[in-house]
Amino acid sequence: MISHRCLKLTLKGPILTRSTAIGGFGIDAPAARRPDGSLYLPGSLVTGRIRDAFRFLAQIDQRYADMLRLWFGGKDDEDTGLPRRRRLFISDLIFATQGAVTTRTRVAIDPVSGAVLEGALLVLESPFGAGELVTCEGRISVLGQSGEADALWPALEKVLAWITQFGGLRTVGHGVLERAEISEPPAQTVGPATPAADRLRIVLDIHDPLCVGETRNDPNTYISSDVIPGSAIKGTLAAMILVGNGAGHAATVEGIEPGPLGCYFSALRFT
Repeated sequence: MISHRCLKLTLKGPILTRSTAIGGFGIDAPAARRPDGSLYLPGSLVTGRIRDAFRFLAQIDQRYADMLRLWFGGKDDEDTGLPRRRRLFISDLIFATQGAVTTRTRVAIDPVSGAVLEGALLVLESPFGAGELVTCEGRISVLGQSGEADALWPALEKVLAWITQFGGLRTVGHGVLERAEISEPPAQTVGPATPAADRLRIVLDIHDPLCVGETRNDPNTYISSDVIPGSAIKGTLAAMILVGNGAGHAATVEGIEPGPLGCYFSALRFT
């Protein structure tokens, strides 16, 4: 099963979440934006900061080392030889305000000599002013058995209290973390399925950017398909069944009770 929690961060400006896209004229470091133009803190960035905090605290408390191994994956399992996959996922955190269209400058550094380039400046897009408090919200999802993540949530709160900043230019005071909150998500109502003969209609509501890769001619370019293959859906469901029945990060079926859905899995077809 999947357990969800809402994550809300309150940060103090200035904040730099640098985009890989090309910015406006004269902007060297544009702020990261979603396709609709909203500012966001990348979920991969937040996940990386949390993982690093777990690694540091693991040197002090073995419980953090165990959780790091359990939820963040890593090297192959010593007993089975199978990969330990990450089971904690954080969505992009959307800022509640879009800020102002402003810039700030930094001196540019020569990448060869490491010295300041004479007369050169680095122009940064800076939508949030110094000392301005802004919030961003997203979602934490963990994949595991029922109740398995109960000990994770309080540990995450302590880890977030350890983290001081998010984003770029942290050494000069950007992105100071003022407060982090983890809360229960609002209840969602799911209507009953209405089967037609021996079929069910499936509707997927995708919250985050999704890439279903096709054959690539360029190793650095990923183009997503307009279709989610039924095999991809079935493979995801298989992984969910294994983890939900105790297979964990090393997905092996030995000794795992398949459950009612797993017993008839080979008869399922997804278009």
